Amino acid sequence: MALMKTDPLAPGAFSDLAAVAGGLWDPLTEGRCAAARAAVDFPDSVPLLVARLRVETDPKVFGTLESALVSIGSDAVVMGVVPLLRAPKPAVRIVGTDILRALGGRSEPVVRALLTDDDPALRMIGVTIARTLPNPDAPSWSLDMLRRESHPGVCMAALDSLAQSRPAGLRPPGLAPVLLDLKTRFPEADDIAASVDQLLRLEGLPAPRAP
Repeated sequence: MALMKTDPLAPGAFSDLAAVAGGLWDPLTEGRCAAARAAVDFPDSVPLLVARLRVETDPKVFGTLESALVSIGSDAVVMGVVPLLRAPKPAVRIVGTDILRALGGRSEPVVRALLTDDDPALRMIGVTIARTLPNPDAPSWSLDMLRRESHPGVCMAALDSLAQSRPAGLRPPGLAPVLLDLKTRFPEADDIAASVDQLLRLEGLPAPRAP
C-alpha cells in the first residue's frame, strides 16, 4: 500500500524541527512557505532557513523565509545572515542587509565590523545599515569612515548617511573640516564635491569656491 504524504498545510504538520527541515525542501511553494512560518516556533531552525534562503527562487517563499528570520530575531540570526552579504546572488545579499536592518540594535556589533571590512561593498552595506540604528553615536561612525576611507563609493554612502541625519544636531561635531579634507582628497570626483557642498549648506556653512 502506498504511503500517504503528510499535508504541510494540516494543523500540527510541523510538530518538530525535523518536520520543518523536510518542509523547507517541499517541491510545492505552499509547503515551503508553511514550513518557514512554522520555523518561527523553533529557534534552532535558523541554519535551515538561511540554507534555504541561499537557493530559493520563488519570491513568495523568499519573503516568508525573511519574515521568519526577522521574527526569530536572535543573535543566531544576526550571525547566520552575515555570510549572505557575500553571496553571489544580489537578491540574497539584499535580503541579508534587510534582515540586519530590521533587527536594529541587535545587529550593531556586526555593523561595526562591516564598517572596517576589507571589501568596500560590505563597508557600504555597513554604512547603509548604521544610519538606521537607534544608537545616537551612529553618525559619528560615518564621520570616522570619511577620515580614512579611500574608496569613493564608500565615501558617497557615508556622505548620504550624514545628510540623512536630521536635524542638524544629530550630525557629529567637527564635520566641516572632514568634509573639506575629503574634497581635497578626491579632486576629480564631482559627485563627492556636490555631496560635500550640500552637507556644508545643511550645516549653514558656505561651500568653498573653486580656485
